[in-house]
Order: sequence, then structure tokens, then C-alpha cells
Amino acid sequence: MLDISLPLLISTLALFIFLVYYLNKFLYVPLLSYMEKRDNDLKKDLEEASANDADISSFNEDAEKLLADARLEATSIRDSVIESTKKVIEEKLAEKKKELETAYSEFEKSLLQEKADLKQAILSKSSTFEDSMRNRFAQI
Repeated sequence: MLDISLPLLISTLALFIFLVYYLNKFLYVPLLSYMEKRDNDLKKDLEEASANDADISSFNEDAEKLLADARLEATSIRDSVIESTKKVIEEKLAEKKKELETAYSEFEKSLLQEKADLKQAILSKSSTFEDSMRNRFAQI
């Protein structure tokens, strides 16, 4: 029924073993090593990306800290400038008030002097005024 040829069977088996060995050595091993290298490279890249994310987070935190410090410093500088400006304005205001008070007191003194001079002038001319009034009433 079946004619099995022993030399043909042995040569086919030898060829099959040789083909498996040859394909394993020149195709499967390099292909598997390439796939492993690729997987390792991907894992390494993912780890580096995670490390970069951590670095970026650290840099962001540092930047936020610097911004917060800069805001505080700007606020303190602005407050100190406002305070110094207020002091200068208050000093100038006090100086101007003093000048105005001095001028006002001099004005009051001159008014009092003028008042006294006018009173003196009126009193010195009051007798002539009384005489002229009596003459007029006498004429009526």
C-alpha cells in the first residue's frame, strides 16, 4: 500500500533538521533579538520620558516659586516706595502748612496794625467830624 522509501525519508528528515537549524540561526534568532532590543529601547524611552516629566514638574515648581518670590518682592518694593512717597508728601505738606501759618500770622499782625492806624486816624479826625456835624445840625 504505502511504499515508504527509507533513503527518501532520511533525506527529508535531514533536510528538515537542516532547514530548522538554518532558519533558527539566520532568521528567528536575529528577529527575536531585534524584537527584544526594540522592547528594551521602548522601555528605556518610556523611563526617560517619565524622568523628563519629573524634571519638567520640578522646573515648573521652581518657576512657580520664583514667580511667587518675585511677586512678594515687587509688592514689598511697591509698598516701600508708597511709604517713602507718603513721608515726602507729609513733610512737604507740613512745611507748606508752616509757611501758611507764618504768612497768616503776619497777615493778622498787619491787619491789627492797620486797624490800630485806622482807629487812630478816625480818633484824630473825630473832632473835625463832630464840628462839621454840629454845623450841619445847626443849619437845619
